[in-house]
Amino acid sequence: MSAEASRDFRSDIQGLRAIAVLLVLVFHAGVTALSGGFVGVDVFFVISGFLITSHLAGNLDAGTLRMREFWARRVRRLVPVAWIVAAATTLIALIVYATVNVPEMLKQAAATFAYVPNFLFAVEGTNYFGPAVPSPFQHYWSLGLEEQFYLVWPLILLGFYKLSRGNKRVLLILTAMLVVLSFVAGWWATSWRQPVAFFLLPTRAWELGIGAVLAIALPLIPAFGSDGKWKLYLGWGGLLGVLIAGFAYDKTTQFPGTAAALPALATAMLILAGTGTRGGVVKPLSVAPMQFLGKISYSVYLVHWPLVLLPQVAVGWENQLPLWVRLLLTALAVPLGWVCWRFMENPFRHASSWWGKRSRRALSVAVVGAVVLAAAPMAGATVVKATPLHADRHAAAPVLIRDPHGTAYVPSNMTPTLWTVGTDWNTTCHGVGLSEAPSSECLFGENDGAPRVALVGSSFAGSLFPALAQLATSNDLQVLRYTKDACQFTTQPVLHNGAANVSCDRWNREILGRLRANAPDVIFLANQPTESEAEDLRRALADLTQIAPVVVVEPVPDVGQDPIGCLSDHLTDAENCARNTVDALQGNVARQSAALAGAGFLEISPWICNPKTCPLIQGNVLVYKDSSHLTQTFAKLLAPLFKAKVDEVLHRG
Repeated sequence: MSAEASRDFRSDIQGLRAIAVLLVLVFHAGVTALSGGFVGVDVFFVISGFLITSHLAGNLDAGTLRMREFWARRVRRLVPVAWIVAAATTLIALIVYATVNVPEMLKQAAATFAYVPNFLFAVEGTNYFGPAVPSPFQHYWSLGLEEQFYLVWPLILLGFYKLSRGNKRVLLILTAMLVVLSFVAGWWATSWRQPVAFFLLPTRAWELGIGAVLAIALPLIPAFGSDGKWKLYLGWGGLLGVLIAGFAYDKTTQFPGTAAALPALATAMLILAGTGTRGGVVKPLSVAPMQFLGKISYSVYLVHWPLVLLPQVAVGWENQLPLWVRLLLTALAVPLGWVCWRFMENPFRHASSWWGKRSRRALSVAVVGAVVLAAAPMAGATVVKATPLHADRHAAAPVLIRDPHGTAYVPSNMTPTLWTVGTDWNTTCHGVGLSEAPSSECLFGENDGAPRVALVGSSFAGSLFPALAQLATSNDLQVLRYTKDACQFTTQPVLHNGAANVSCDRWNREILGRLRANAPDVIFLANQPTESEAEDLRRALADLTQIAPVVVVEPVPDVGQDPIGCLSDHLTDAENCARNTVDALQGNVARQSAALAGAGFLEISPWICNPKTCPLIQGNVLVYKDSSHLTQTFAKLLAPLFKAKVDEVLHRG
């Protein structure tokens, strides 16, 4: 988000910082017109790469580069205010977050204090654009990435400098090769695993590298430093490119992929256009308001996301804050950001401060402080997990009935518990990640004379598998499991997070081939289709019905964004967490598609919801794992519905 100032102050770059932070602020406020405002971070990356490389290259030429001093300056500039904002965010989140969500939040806080939140989000497969409850530290991913860049880039650049013996043209070629390598890695990883491409330095370094290439190229090409009419067009063209990305991109854009090249290259155009000139786009970028916002942009960026997110968490995700409230909260980031800049960021960055007098002291504080500050929330998470989350009352085992009324409290004998529900998942033969074909050993049930059924679909199908597994155990059925995370069965190309889901496409082709080669007696298809996916579902059904009778399973009613968190805050009044049935039901597309294809339809919602609400607990059984996945324990109760449907289909046939 920030970079060491170059030797000559660039008011146009300060204005560019203002544009970058405005893009991010308006995007996070939820202004739909600026659906691609997340590219503001890409603008920051290019700026940082340019300024840092300009500074490093100048010191290398002068023979004055001292790594310890460089890193100490970065620590003084970035770390104090980042720690203070993160600590304040943690304390407020402890108050507003549901108890069951606190340990995960504290783990994210620990990763933030340790400068590696982007690693955590990549490993956990966080979807930056997804519907899940976001982390209050999610915006720190870019700061973590930049800190990692500041750690390794001086060493790489020094190595390149020695390898090239100070030849700037060779240095430029080596840097450009590294940029191309990173770009190709990011393009490939976007299709392979988008969170890895999005959050990690190796796949985003090319954006900082574009700024680095420009910094190295400027002294080599005299025309770059001179004024000219071409810079007028270049500057306005660059600004147009950034704005096009901001308004045209959205959560379906395959990002970073090749799409990130537009805002990154457009930013480089703007930086080049502002070199050696005061006209054109430099003028509006240099006006006082842009200079002010650019100056405090780092602190504004740090505080804006907690200001928007934490009030929403406090009122609950079912009560979405109106746009005007989100805009007001976002606007507060500017005065609060100024306070942070004036009293935290700016004082600590100077060498006259206590920890700034010696580079070794600043680096020692950064390392020891990271260890201590990361250890504290991890210890806190352990303490919170020891807290009982129930109402100290037992409940009887449930019986599967239509229109259930549910249990009004969280029983002390509930299965699974609120602490263990996160791991309540049958993973046997369930596809995850890059798996492109199920194991050949995914047949359940030893009764060769029993009807053989196949369960096909995404994780929504996977959450229903325990019902069929129960029937396989009782020798009523043999079951083939063909389910995979984030992979709805379709015969059309699949997108996930805006990117082509290659592994899912291959998985679906493999499943279709297996079903054709060895047709089961019945195929259960359990997707969760939206209106836009209706045609894909109908085409899939047309293919499947040529193989065997097909039964489309009604999608599990959606009970909202954080049902488990709600229950942890309503241990004695769990009915307050039940969602209105009309809002929860989402089976129309599946029902209509099944009817048009002549397929069967298995209705499950009457056994999950009553006419008014969808209770989260029945008897002593927790119904939901999350918003739309059932727990294993409850899914087993649905076994009679599947058995009856198989008997009906085979009898009818």
